[in-house]
Amino acid sequence: MKRIISFLLVALMLISSVGFFPEAAKVEAAVASGVKGDIDGDEVVSVKDMLKVRKMISGALELPEEDIHIVDFDEDEDLTAKDIRYMKMYLVGAIESLEDVGDLEDKPIVTIAGNDLQNYVIIFPDEWKDEGWSVDAEDGYYGASGDRPNGGVNPVHYAARSMRVFIGGFCHVGFGANNIKTTSQATNDQYRIELIVDETTYGEDGFNIKVENGNVYIRASSKRGMIYGTTEFMEKYLQGKFFANGSGNYDDAPNAFDIPNGIDDTQKPGFEYRAMVGYSKNIAGDNTGVYAAHNYTSRRKINGYGTTDTSGLNHYTYGYSIGRIGQFNAHSIYAYCNPNPAYNGTNDMFLDNSKAATPCLSSTDPNDPNSTFSKVIASLKADIAAHQGDFDKRLGLNRQLLQISCSMQDHNTVCDCQTCMGKYRTYGCFNAVYFEFLNKVADYFYDIYGDELKIFSILYDRTYPEAFFAASPDNLPRSNMVLCYCSSACNNHTLDGAGCVGKTPSPVTKVESVKPNIEYYENGTGNSIGELERISKFGALSNSLEAQNGEAFDFYVWYYPTNVHFYVCPTPNYFNILKDMRLLADAGVDGIYFESDTADYAFEGMRDFLAAEAMWNPYMSQAEYEELMDKWLEKYCGDGWRYIKKYLLMNEAATDGVGCFVNNYDYPWTMVSKSYYAENYETMKDLFSSAYKFAKKDRQKDFILRARVHCDFLGLSALWSQKNNYGWYWEEYNRMYDYLTSPSNVTYYAKGSSKVSHGYFALGGENKQVGAYGVNPMVWLGLSADY
Repeated sequence: MKRIISFLLVALMLISSVGFFPEAAKVEAAVASGVKGDIDGDEVVSVKDMLKVRKMISGALELPEEDIHIVDFDEDEDLTAKDIRYMKMYLVGAIESLEDVGDLEDKPIVTIAGNDLQNYVIIFPDEWKDEGWSVDAEDGYYGASGDRPNGGVNPVHYAARSMRVFIGGFCHVGFGANNIKTTSQATNDQYRIELIVDETTYGEDGFNIKVENGNVYIRASSKRGMIYGTTEFMEKYLQGKFFANGSGNYDDAPNAFDIPNGIDDTQKPGFEYRAMVGYSKNIAGDNTGVYAAHNYTSRRKINGYGTTDTSGLNHYTYGYSIGRIGQFNAHSIYAYCNPNPAYNGTNDMFLDNSKAATPCLSSTDPNDPNSTFSKVIASLKADIAAHQGDFDKRLGLNRQLLQISCSMQDHNTVCDCQTCMGKYRTYGCFNAVYFEFLNKVADYFYDIYGDELKIFSILYDRTYPEAFFAASPDNLPRSNMVLCYCSSACNNHTLDGAGCVGKTPSPVTKVESVKPNIEYYENGTGNSIGELERISKFGALSNSLEAQNGEAFDFYVWYYPTNVHFYVCPTPNYFNILKDMRLLADAGVDGIYFESDTADYAFEGMRDFLAAEAMWNPYMSQAEYEELMDKWLEKYCGDGWRYIKKYLLMNEAATDGVGCFVNNYDYPWTMVSKSYYAENYETMKDLFSSAYKFAKKDRQKDFILRARVHCDFLGLSALWSQKNNYGWYWEEYNRMYDYLTSPSNVTYYAKGSSKVSHGYFALGGENKQVGAYGVNPMVWLGLSADY
């Protein structure tokens, strides 16, 4: 029977405390005795009845078994905290009918030290309140203020608001605007989730979560750390998860659970700098790529990117990224010195690979306006001036440092003048020439900004210039420098070389003008054993200088985990990322620039999610890491996610027989075994079909279909040579090729884009070609050059 409560009194005080409800607050309804909720049989549903429910659940009061239906609101044949929750909602009118209880079954009942989460208030310091900003605003871009770059609200208010929205959705009802207050407004509130700004103890990114006396205290810096701390509380203790942009996912939370007193959880990041590239949304519009939405990126504890021109993380609301001012993320020296039409300023690339375009780094006369040094200094100063407003405000609001790019190009050509080559031969590597130049630039800006501005420089010549550093202390990298080592080693095995056999051929070129026995990179640079050794040398130098002087250069690694040339064959290294992050942390690396995908067609979003977790905590166990993988797969694949996990394991097994490869340079059949795919394609395909049958949501079905594409393409390609015996494979290959490259389906896979740039199914305008850079797939899959 549907029963509607008519209110005689305003009963909001009923939800303020579960421990005391005055008799005067009784809410009566003309209902027949014996129906659900009327425990004492006085023909009214009252506060007394609710107190009796509490006693029955605690065991202090018994009810005859035949009358259990009177109390069992959620009809699970047991008495739980849910029954109190439903009765409270019924009494105050949050639900009008007990039949509505069925709509609330997926929302957990959460208590903190036995106290209902709905009774808590989120409290943050008065000085961090942004007046005029709605707590229900979707993100931090509301309430712009002129004294902050790009406007925005402060990160503490934003963190409090984000938690309020999450808990409101988590608990379904009863957690609204009145549940968020400043310290002065919340003097009488008994149950508190308090955000405490501590700018000295935990650093920019660290935080502490403590539960004592039934209250929650989250202590962090006033910048990124508060967002990270509140997110961790929501994910780890409230058992939700931010798998994508939005208010959060809590599908897997228990029906009822308690957060106990005694929690004291301090966390600091494994790497100070954690950057990632990954732009895409999946087909359903979810932001599976970590960098797809900045509020999601901040929740995943990503604190860096490239330039401030492109990074939405460069925003007061998110505590700022550690980013580079100006238009360049890398490769800037060549751009500063070569105003050449071949230079494409939109993507950092100097497209003319000739030596004529290579500036001389021995040209350092500050009085010569045409010297390389003068040109670079002038360009850097112009870049700073163009961003001066943003620059000044950030220096005043953020202790961490800004950077500006002063980096060599990646086309592996160097100046071959007599002076440069003399230094090259003396010290055995181009880094000697490079470091001498960088130190002069760093010294120039140190005199102006000290350590508040860092010169960001990429190391494509990864050779450790031991002789150069040993020649004079003045040759050592300056404290206002960031050295970013671009690792290029075996991607089939971990960086310590475990599993590597022999040396991976170096993918880079030699300096042609130097004697043949002097290579641009050390012999065997592609070998992962040597790679980790070189990384460790730079890391040890940084740590040593910091120990001696209290300051040192920052040492980052640019980590390439994906094959940007062939998205149709994603690098099967999902299980190695945590191991590599741990090796890099042990090697003394300060930061990671994770070169993720610029498309999201299969498991790229999963890789980004896992990498973000691994960069924050590289010392989690492999079991914990794979549990995160499983949860992500379950979210995006549905109940059949285990079939997809099995495919990933088979995809990993397909690399076992191919040896070592470098994913930025190798081709699909040097990364995975053609024979393995030929032998196992039917099984692999069936795994996707089985997972599809269990998917309940359209988004999950779409994801499974897209994730299967590279399995189909590789499997059919592997079987193409058998077309004489199995003609249908050839027919299927042709059919699939036409299907995937038709404009309508490319649009489908790109979701609103006329073409997929830089990989996967790139049409390149008019040509109907699959793969990256207009490469016919028949060629790079080793099939036929004239298809």
